[in-house]
Amino acid sequence: MAAGTGAWVALPSGLGRARADDEAATAGFDFATLRAKAEQLAAEPYRALDFVLPEPLAELNSAIYAQIRYRPERAVWQDTDAPFQITFFHLGSIYRQPVAISLVDQGHVQPVRYAPEMFELGVNGLADDLASELGFAGLSLHHGGGSDGSFDFAWFRGASYFRIRGREQAYGLAARGLAIDTALPEGEEFPFFRAFWVERPAPDADQLTMYALLDSPSVSGAYQFGLRPGVVTSADVKAVLFPRRGITKLGIAPLTSMFLFGENRGRTFDDFRPEVHNSDGLLINNGGGEWLWRPLANHRTLQVSAFLDDNPRGFGLIQRDRDFADFQDLQADFQLRPSFWVEPLGDWGPGAVELVEIPSDNESNDNIVAFWVSKAPAEAGRPIEIAYRLHAELDQPRRPPLGRVEATRIGPGRDAGMRRFTLDFAGGPLDELGSDAPLEVVAEAYRGELGPPALVRHQQIGGWRVWFDLNPHGEELCELRCFLKLRGEQVTETWIYRWTAP
Repeated sequence: MAAGTGAWVALPSGLGRARADDEAATAGFDFATLRAKAEQLAAEPYRALDFVLPEPLAELNSAIYAQIRYRPERAVWQDTDAPFQITFFHLGSIYRQPVAISLVDQGHVQPVRYAPEMFELGVNGLADDLASELGFAGLSLHHGGGSDGSFDFAWFRGASYFRIRGREQAYGLAARGLAIDTALPEGEEFPFFRAFWVERPAPDADQLTMYALLDSPSVSGAYQFGLRPGVVTSADVKAVLFPRRGITKLGIAPLTSMFLFGENRGRTFDDFRPEVHNSDGLLINNGGGEWLWRPLANHRTLQVSAFLDDNPRGFGLIQRDRDFADFQDLQADFQLRPSFWVEPLGDWGPGAVELVEIPSDNESNDNIVAFWVSKAPAEAGRPIEIAYRLHAELDQPRRPPLGRVEATRIGPGRDAGMRRFTLDFAGGPLDELGSDAPLEVVAEAYRGELGPPALVRHQQIGGWRVWFDLNPHGEELCELRCFLKLRGEQVTETWIYRWTAP
């Protein structure tokens, strides 16, 4: 087997697919090498890892598992001139699948070996039962030094989930490497990152390069991440996928978040907080240049929405509420949780941004998913190349460069059975308008009927308030749209909403 295409994949000792040895660990490595391995893996029948998590770790609840901490003095590159460091997550609780982690220095690969003394285990006697080559659940990336100090800006743990954040941000929603058959009746498949390789950065590097091998019964894939931490942290993601079979729904650049309730409460929660969510809307800049804002909702039934498009310019799950008063939660810091924006690199062609809203009564559940689904089928043996840039940011006033929806509120309408929608628009060109500006409300409904809209100046936010009544006429679901025009030109994003009967 040629060097660079075979045995160098270093998995933890004892796993069914481990094929690494010391000589192979020093073979040359780059993205082309990883791509060849993923293609080779896809040509073979899928084989799950032959690994059983030791019982003491499997029985840990989330609170006790959280006591296990990596010792910071053991961080990779801690005492070097490298501007980045790496720490690791321990296996246990819901994290039951080990991943291989290796360092790459000028093309040479060195596996990182697990040892119990790397961790503060926090549980009396736990270390006595742990094998010396157990493996890791994932890794955390840190950027250090300089007058601003250091901070952890990314972590990868569990299936293909990863989180990034900018400086002064709290971790919130997650991204994934891939989503397969989400919300389909036959059930979702969760690919996982089987192994990671992290390149040693130069002393003056502002980017950390990492590679990952993805695998599942349906697909294998080679991933490259270019991670740049800062006030806004971004990740350039490049991947080549090799389907083992035809895939009904292949979700590209998936984002996963939580929405329990917001100002558009459709369900009653006995909670002291005004709002609870990591994200409060889906923002899309479609291929035609239109900006769409879809407030999230926690419906009583599963809702799947598809927004057809051709070559999207971007989409993301956004947190627009940024005041502590919006949440009143001293522990969660929802107001500091980032928005994720996906910027396609290259031609994505026709397809749809899909939004999945799953009913939830628990804020621990990530019940919101958004991703791109290409119109081109995912077929066995046909490689799929994808590239995009993921941004983690608190606010982006230029996105959109129009007036935006600041709030969506719903209450009883004028007559029985009606619902009143109250929308607040502000920002962009609206900031320059006086109260006598000849703004026009454009509002329409697919199913149901809207009453005449009203528009007033909203001095408190420097914007405008719109309201109208919806008469569902017995419909279980109504799709609504609204935006503002000035002298024939649209001056706000387009608000879109799916109302469902209680």
